[in-house]
Amino acid sequence: MDTTKFILASLIGGVVLFILGGLFYAVLFMDYFNSVAAPGLYKIEPTMWAIFVGELLSGSLLALIFSKWAAIKTFVTGLKSGSLIGIILGLGMGFTFYGAANMYDLPSMLFDAILGAIRFGIAGGVIGWFLGRK
Repeated sequence: MDTTKFILASLIGGVVLFILGGLFYAVLFMDYFNSVAAPGLYKIEPTMWAIFVGELLSGSLLALIFSKWAAIKTFVTGLKSGSLIGIILGLGMGFTFYGAANMYDLPSMLFDAILGAIRFGIAGGVIGWFLGRK
């Protein structure tokens, strides 16, 4: 594995996830998630550095899988694989939280998993494209 390429792919993936997360959760669907979430679930002022670190680690997971184990080097294969990883992670975490906490109702948990598939798919596509560059 080329360490520099892995680090750059991780950073690119993390930035894409961060931007799409902001777009989806803080702009497009903020009112929806605020209306179905348990009261007091979301901070009034989110800790942005922590969110970015989380997205960077998620981008690193995709970059690691794609570069070390899956040899994904195109946008389309990255999109497909990223979407699959995103929906599995989203459903896994969603069902766990649904069973253990009063965070969301079932439809909003499923919607959140779909948004995860979209976000991870796009980030995976960009990572795959980047890894395939000469």
